[in-house]
Amino acid sequence: MPKAVEAIRKNTNAQIIVFDPTIEFSPILPTIAEAYGSTEGLNEHASKLLKARPIEVNTTLRKAAAAKVMYVDKITLLCGKDRVCPALIPGSTVLLTFDYGHWTLVIWN
Repeated sequence: MPKAVEAIRKNTNAQIIVFDPTIEFSPILPTIAEAYGSTEGLNEHASKLLKARPIEVNTTLRKAAAAKVMYVDKITLLCGKDRVCPALIPGSTVLLTFDYGHWTLVIWN
């Protein structure tokens, strides 16, 4: 990442913002939800089935980004320090993702 940051800095003085990968579940969240059979306690249950790879990438990016760019830690933002990650969009029974990690778009009326 340092080479990429240097290349960007040669072309702009704009602030560089790096976003880490989002949470990913294994198996995918719809499969987890179907097997679990309820929305009650689904966040806690699904959090036990987080993929380790995005968390490892998150740690690597945070170290590389230190003091050079603004870093957004989506995993901690979504899951908190205790790593209880949302399986459902807050205030709903809609799954946060329907594949490996793309967030669901919900339009509230």
